[in-house]
This record gives sequence, C-alpha cells and structure tokens, in this order.
Amino acid sequence: MSGEKFEDKDHVGRFLQDRASDLHGTLKLRGVRTALTLYSNDFISGKGCDEVFGQIYRGPRVSLYDCCWGGVSSTSGQTGTSYSTEIFPHYVVYGEEHLKASEEVIESLEFVIDDAEVIFNDQEAFGQVIENSRLQMESIIANQPVGHQVACGDFPYIFYFTGNDEIFSAQIELGAVTVRHSLSYSSPSPKGISVPNKIVVSIRFSSPKNFKDSIRAVDDLLSFFKVLAGRPQNISDLIVETRRGGAEPTFLDVYWSYPPQRSGEFQFMKSVPRDVPIQACSNPEEFRSVFQDWMSREEEWKVPRQRFWSSMSQGRDYTVDRLICSANSFDILPASAVPAIVEIDDKLEQACKDARASFGELPQSLERDSILGALGRIGQAT
Repeated sequence: MSGEKFEDKDHVGRFLQDRASDLHGTLKLRGVRTALTLYSNDFISGKGCDEVFGQIYRGPRVSLYDCCWGGVSSTSGQTGTSYSTEIFPHYVVYGEEHLKASEEVIESLEFVIDDAEVIFNDQEAFGQVIENSRLQMESIIANQPVGHQVACGDFPYIFYFTGNDEIFSAQIELGAVTVRHSLSYSSPSPKGISVPNKIVVSIRFSSPKNFKDSIRAVDDLLSFFKVLAGRPQNISDLIVETRRGGAEPTFLDVYWSYPPQRSGEFQFMKSVPRDVPIQACSNPEEFRSVFQDWMSREEEWKVPRQRFWSSMSQGRDYTVDRLICSANSFDILPASAVPAIVEIDDKLEQACKDARASFGELPQSLERDSILGALGRIGQAT
C-alpha cells in the first residue's frame, strides 16, 4: 500500500490487540495532527502504554510508537456511558505484520529526499536520441512483435534510460549505503508516455536494528545530505525491511508524524548542482571518502554539528545569538578534532614564565588579563 493512498482517508479498525479486549478506533494520518481515537463502553486508561497495535478493517496491520495519550471524554446515553480518548503517535508503521519497537529485526531501510537530484546529479542516466533518430526508430519498430506494420514519421522522438540503476554506494560502520534510480511508468497510450523517477537512498545494516536505531540512522544520513544541499531535507517514502528467522522479508511503510522538514525561507533556497561542494557522479571517489569520514565521526561530532546547523537554520537572519551559537559549535568539538598539545622548548617556556611574572605584578586590567591568557594558551590548541 502506498503511503499517499493510506494518508488520503480515515481508517477504522480494532486496536490494542495485545490486551485482553480490543477497542474500536479511527486512525487519521495528518502530520502534526495525526491521531488515533479510541472508543469503549469501559473507561480507557493508557497509562504506561507507549506502543499501540491494531488491524485496519480490510487493510494493513498498524504499529504506533511513542504514543502520547490525551484525556478521556465520556458521553452518557440511554444505553449507558461510553468513553473515548485521543492518542498522538510519533510514528505509524503499517503493512503485513506488526512490529514492536524493541525488536531487532530490521535489516534495511530506504527513503527519498527532495534534493537528491541536486546531490546525485546523474546526467547520463537519461537522454534523447537526436542524430539519425528515424533510422534508429525504424530499426526498433522492425524488431517489435506488434503483429502489424507501424509507420515511422519524419521526426520520431527517442528517449532512453541507460538501465544503470545504481548511482552511488559506500560501506560504513552502520552498513552498506546505496543510492539508486527507482522508475515507475504507465503503459503508452494516445495520451503519451510517462516515466517518472525517484532517487532512493537505502542502507542495509551490518546487523539487524530495532526501530529507534533505524530512525537514528536516517537522522545521521540526513546530517550529511542537508549540509551538501545547503538546507534541511524533506523526507518521504520511508520503508523498512524486516526478517524473522528464515522467513521471507517483509516491507513495512513508515509514517513520521514529525518528520525532518524545512520551513520559512529554506523553502525557496534550493541549490543547483554546481553549488554542491562535492558531486557524487562526477567525482565519486572523493565523495565516497568524504562521506565515509563524515559518518565515522557522526557519533562523536553529533552535538557540535547540531549546534552548527542550528546556526545555519536561521537563514539570512544574523543575530548576536547566531554568532554565539556558531562559536560554540567549535568550542565543543571533541579533543580529536583539534591540534594536539605541543611541547615547547626550554627557552620559550622560560620566556613565558618571565613574562607571566612581569605582567602578574601589574594592576588588574583587560589588557593585562588578555596577555596572561595568551601566555597560558601557548602550546595549547586554540
């Protein structure tokens, strides 16, 4: 089931199937207004229930994670009192099976970012035959078992896809990262021909992951892509592949109620391929090297990188807070990111001691303190 179709309407089903009794409910996927409304003739308590599972009538199984429970409403009538409550799930996973967030059965995932064609500008994958197009078209038609003769005009159009799906691949500690073309098409008709393409980013994990670790891997990859693109990335078509034991793999769609996305002026600041500092298609080896180095440091450098991006996310608004934020992103870099402390020779060390003694005898002032601070940093990473 495609995510778009699943989001187009409200879904009625049975929920809380891991409990003694199921509850009737309606699931609405509406971004930050996503909600599951449950109904019951008994009082509903969601205390301590972070995950909810359900079955949509004539539809997929659904698993809801990081659930925030609202208050309980009651309605009295001739048949007694009925209760309802609304739940906000941060994630909804749907498909042929349920998935508990703690299960380490996710073997791979894939997703789409909307600036992928800028970062992975594979210009040679698609093209058009211009020279001798009629001769080539006549040769193509002659080899088609259409059952009748097809006439070729004077100016035929021949468009092609090379068939090279893979654009980029690299091995990192998390697993194998691949970027590929994913085409869809409809049968040719008098209305014309349509072959839209999406560039899909996928990662096959070195070892099975649980759901939260998988989402963390998506965030780590996005930290690299948004710096290359110069703006946050909207994400779509997130799919996880699960496998239990020797069973066949199962593919589950993921709906992210609060997905990574951009806002404000970033909506209108799309880069073009020449703006990207490194191109994966024209310089794949350099791109692979930088990507692998970036990802190898992600865990240790995560906080300063987030601080740097919080500064960048202010767009063209330059404030004192932005200056401080930018400076802090360098101050909190790990020790491995800065030059090592160096040993100074005896003469320089003695000169520093003499200078500190001389300046230390002076009355306190900004100038005196500045010199003493500089003397104390000699040999240190600054």
